[in-house]
Amino acid sequence: MTFPIESMQISFNPRGVEAFEDRGSVYHTLEIHDTWGTLKVSSGAALITTSFTDVIVPAAADTSAENLAGDGWSATLAGGFRLTPDPGHPSSYRVRRSGRAGYPSTAARGRRVFRDQACLAVQLRPEAH
Repeated sequence: MTFPIESMQISFNPRGVEAFEDRGSVYHTLEIHDTWGTLKVSSGAALITTSFTDVIVPAAADTSAENLAGDGWSATLAGGFRLTPDPGHPSSYRVRRSGRAGYPSTAARGRRVFRDQACLAVQLRPEAH
């Protein structure tokens, strides 16, 4: 089960973190608050990818609920978020925004706005003579 990292606030025990090859770091206990809700790992493991774009935990027993739980972890999704099958990983799920298909996340919209503003700034810059 994959939770995206968009605007993460995290607390964890630094003694309970281990590097996992080139995939990221495994946290044995942590609490994350993000735009999609809250994830608490109390006696399990969560992998935060090397790129800090995703948090991955073992699959939940019930993927239809708003309050999710798996082996040693629990999560509550905020309004506007839901689980969807992860097309790249059979039998896996990913937390996504509800609503229009293909609508970009807040982080993606922010990157697009920044890119558009940068292009605009370049276009408005006076030419050197």
